[in-house]
Amino acid sequence: MKTKEVKEKSVWDDDVEIREEIKEAVAKEIKAKTKAKTKKPGVIQTIFNTIEKADKPVSEAQILAVLRKAFPEREVTAMTRTIKCQIGAKKQPTRMERERKVKFIIGENTKGARTFKLA
Repeated sequence: MKTKEVKEKSVWDDDVEIREEIKEAVAKEIKAKTKAKTKKPGVIQTIFNTIEKADKPVSEAQILAVLRKAFPEREVTAMTRTIKCQIGAKKQPTRMERERKVKFIIGENTKGARTFKLA
């Protein structure tokens, strides 16, 4: 007859598991509170706000400059792609115009870059 070795579970093992569960719960709560406090407009909202608040038409390069200041932690290429997807369509209405039900006046500046102004 073979004997099986039974590893006894110590009280400390349970204590470690409970501590880990508590740490995870506290971390989730802190993250949720921090996220709620620091809620700021996202990239797409910032693009729209830049066009909306401008006195004169703004180019994609000017919008990118605003985004770089507002979101220094993000990749410039990703923000450029977002600009192109939202307002870079050759035909109107652009994606942002369709989704927000607004109309942009699209023109060109002296350098040939497209400019945008809220109608």
